[in-house]
Amino acid sequence: MNRILVIEDDHHVKDVIFEMLDAQNFKVIHAQDGHHGLKLARQEKPDLVLCDIMMPELDGYGVLSQLQDDPETVTIPFIFLTAKAAKSDLRTGMELGADDYLTKPFTIDELLGAINTRLTKKTSVDIYFSRKIEQLEVSYINQVQQTEEELNSLLYYNETTHLPNQVFLQKQFVQLLNSLESSYDRKTQSSLIIPVLYIKIDRLNRIEASLGEEGTKLAIKSVAKGLKTCMKTGKIVAHLCADEFAMILLPTKQKTAAGNVARLLQKQLNRPFFLNGIEVCIQTSIGIAFYPHHGHKLLKLLQNSRKAMKLARRQGINQYQIYNPTFSTYPADQLALESDLRYALEREELQLYYQPQVNLQTGHIFGAEALLRWQHPTKGSIPTRKFISLAEESGLIELISDWVLQTVCHQVGFWQTTNLSALTIAINLSAYHFNQPHLCQRLVEMLMNASCDPKSLEIDLAENILLRNPAVAIQHLGAFRAIGLKIAIDNFGTGYSSLGYLQRFPFDILKIDRCFVRNINKCRKNAAIVRAIITMAHQMNLKVIAEGVETNAELAFLRQQGCDRAQGYLFSRPLPAAEFEALARKGKCEMREEA
Repeated sequence: MNRILVIEDDHHVKDVIFEMLDAQNFKVIHAQDGHHGLKLARQEKPDLVLCDIMMPELDGYGVLSQLQDDPETVTIPFIFLTAKAAKSDLRTGMELGADDYLTKPFTIDELLGAINTRLTKKTSVDIYFSRKIEQLEVSYINQVQQTEEELNSLLYYNETTHLPNQVFLQKQFVQLLNSLESSYDRKTQSSLIIPVLYIKIDRLNRIEASLGEEGTKLAIKSVAKGLKTCMKTGKIVAHLCADEFAMILLPTKQKTAAGNVARLLQKQLNRPFFLNGIEVCIQTSIGIAFYPHHGHKLLKLLQNSRKAMKLARRQGINQYQIYNPTFSTYPADQLALESDLRYALEREELQLYYQPQVNLQTGHIFGAEALLRWQHPTKGSIPTRKFISLAEESGLIELISDWVLQTVCHQVGFWQTTNLSALTIAINLSAYHFNQPHLCQRLVEMLMNASCDPKSLEIDLAENILLRNPAVAIQHLGAFRAIGLKIAIDNFGTGYSSLGYLQRFPFDILKIDRCFVRNINKCRKNAAIVRAIITMAHQMNLKVIAEGVETNAELAFLRQQGCDRAQGYLFSRPLPAAEFEALARKGKCEMREEA
């Protein structure tokens, strides 16, 4: 029932209006003057106001003006009742906001027509604004939900790959532990482990160098896409930072399950694909830690699996390693040294030295082994083993190895133009560098850029590198031989492999480790080993080089057994390039006096 407020001081007119409206089932509210009418309008909020203009104290214009100034009453339809019909009066009311005018006397049809018209319009307006408000509320709710989703995305997901980040991984890990506790009794729980895998993309810097930042993002997204497929089988995956990811497997009783997943993952990610028209293969290093054996908190498990990943990187590309508590810790001074190593190349702190190698039959220098040295500005000379280990753990080994190869190629290329073309320079390759799929192609590019004859280079490889993946090793060695490089097995005897087993690898030179040469004239066991190695090597048409020769007695024994070549401090310490060049031009080393 619509409510109508009638503000009329003439009781006769008021009664007539009441009678008309009551018959039409309107609820009528009466005010005898302007002040009273203004008060009732604010209290009752009627659906429509009928107001006389001519009233004492506060006339109809005053009532309308105040109602228009009040936000709660401004939308109430307002009809003036007046005996004045002048156009100026009508204009005054309309300008104040009146909806209609009824001139006294009026008929019932005129009154009801005016009222129904205004109420119908008010209903339409109310419906319109109600819908608008509803739309605004829906829009507001959607905006709030969208904002929440965007905030959650920023808080819990990586912007590039849209994989969960470490914060969300922590929540999922807690949920997994809660599920473990609620689903199994304590005896079963104690037999279960949760594998945590730490995954790092290998050689991403090479992709960036070739394809730029956009290519790097595409490569990372490719890895993320491969990892997302694993999420369908219940595994939890997260993107930790630029090139590092984590995966949590479902509880299992078998540790081997984690290794199987790591191998399968590396196989899937290693499938070739094209980026900007260039074929790319992704290799990864993976470290594995187990809850609860290697930590009860996710952060500890990630730290330990990352340590295992670093060890896997030292073994070459596409390797995985399970964490062992005996892994060495990483003290603060090591971190500082690693940071310094990152800038050692650009600061020209790394240098190559050359240790002469001597033909034992003629005594002439036939070549040298290139040895890397780091002269730290404050710590002095850093032991090679120490900083090479750091380079392997930090991923700098590839950059440093490339620099060594390029520098040697340019140096040898220069010597070949200055009548020293007969020299052969040996370069050591790490497992990480040797296992790179396009190493031979890069070597060819370096040789061509340096105008270096490959026959003057010798690649030294430790036997354990070859035995790690024999099929791949044979393929790489065959490619090296095809371009004219010489190949040597370095530190032979320390890997406990037989020469007969190694003969299936195509190599030219065998280097006897210094541990067998030291005191060879006094140690019968070492003497027997070296004698056997030289004999078998010659039967296989291999040249033999003895490393670490320091005494005349050791030299005499090696000559007696027919050893082809030797190097060591008895002949010369490692020398800077200029000093080695001067010595090589002389042709022979001046034997150093024994201590």
